[in-house]
Formats: sequence, structure tokens, C-alpha cells
Amino acid sequence: MSATPPTTVPLPATATERRLVPEIMDDPSLDRALHEAALRGLGRINRVSRSAALMWPTIKAFNTPRRTQAEPLRVLDLACGGGDVLVALARRAAQASMNVRWIGADMSGVALDFARAQARDAGVEIDFEKIDVFTDALPQDLDLAMNSLFMHHLTSEQSVAVLKKMAAMAGAVLINDLRRGAVAHAFTVAGTRLITRSPVVHVDGPRSVRAAWTPDELRTLAEQAGLRGATVRRCFPWRMLLYWHRAMTDPRTDSSNRGGDR
Repeated sequence: MSATPPTTVPLPATATERRLVPEIMDDPSLDRALHEAALRGLGRINRVSRSAALMWPTIKAFNTPRRTQAEPLRVLDLACGGGDVLVALARRAAQASMNVRWIGADMSGVALDFARAQARDAGVEIDFEKIDVFTDALPQDLDLAMNSLFMHHLTSEQSVAVLKKMAAMAGAVLINDLRRGAVAHAFTVAGTRLITRSPVVHVDGPRSVRAAWTPDELRTLAEQAGLRGATVRRCFPWRMLLYWHRAMTDPRTDSSNRGGDR
């Protein structure tokens, strides 16, 4: 693929209906330099929007006295991309003396190479695996399966399948994603140009917001996937967090065995 920067006509800021359009970063033929520049740009956006900070309190809540004496907490970040959120969380866990085995999974070899370099530079230990969530098995006996900015890439059928697969392998599920809305779209068009020079992010950012779910839609998808009782809360800026653990589905389940509550 040519390194010529892509261009796009911004979608109307007034549009509120979901519109799922393939993103440039999902193209396996994307030029490596453009891909890595986009990963760096997304990392900056995640820092500005405090992605790791939003997810950290849920993960920190697993650090109970029982947990600190037991085997490592097993956490999978599905579709980890460039690994910036996972690295930031691993650094916070190290500072809190949490015993965690971090696993980052993605189907992009370019993203995984980038993520490994980020983890190495940050001095954190993370196992990275190449996994296609639709065709490959996930690691088993996870305490927490999470993903960040992934669900908006999926159709409703794919979303339900992914949530089912995550819940089948983990005691708890944590999702961080965008919230769709006209204001969010308008600010994303402007914000991506202020935060990063990546032309890929300039295109994909607004597309992501247009493809994002609303909190009610995400909650409905979770219910359809069998994650009964899952909570979805709005977070600034235009983010949302979904959280579910087994005790929400079956109150007889001992949450201290798999996942725990916030």
C-alpha cells in the first residue's frame, strides 16, 4: 500500500445513527510506517482520554488479601493493538505490588511487534499472543478478560459472540469503548487533528465514533450474550465502561474465586 496519506470527507456531526465503516488500520495491507504512526497517535489519544485510569480501579479491586497470597491474577487484553493501555495498567499494578500475569492478544503482527517494544521500553512483563478472536481459542482460566476500543469495530452478531467467548474463559469482563453521539463526533474530528499528525487516525477516529454503540445498546448486547446484570456507566470524555462478573449472573457464585466485585 502506498504511503500517501489517506483523505476523507468528514461525516456530518449531526448524524446519530450507527454507521459501521471499515477502518484503515484494519486493512492488513496498510503500510507499516503508517500503521506504527497510527499506533503512536492512538497511544497519545488514550493518554489524553485516560483509558488506563478509567479501567484501573476495577483491576485494583482484585488486589484483596486473599488474592495477594494466591497465584497471579490472570488478565487478558483482547485486541490490545499497540499495547499502550496494557502497558500503563501493568505499570500501575507494579507500583501497587500486584501479582499479575498480563496477556495481550491481537491478530496484527505489526501491532504485536509494536506492543512488545513498548512493554520492553517500559520495563514491564507482558505475554503477547497472536489471536484471531473469531477463529482461535482464548487462554483459559482467566480472572479478567478485557478490551479497549474494540467493540465498535464489530457488528451486533460479532459483538455478542466476542462477549460470550470472553465470559466463557474469564470470571469477569471489562470493556472500555467510545460512546456514539453528534457532539462526540464533532470533537473527535477536531481532537484527532490536535493530538496526532497521523492521517490514518484522522480518518479512523471519526469513523470509530460513528460506529460506536450507545450505553443502552452495549448493555443489550451483553444481555444477549448471557452477561446478565452487566453494568454500563458513562465516563468522560465520551467513553463508557461495561463490567460483568459471574456473581451477577449467578448470585450463588463465590466471587472471591473468580473475579470479585468492584
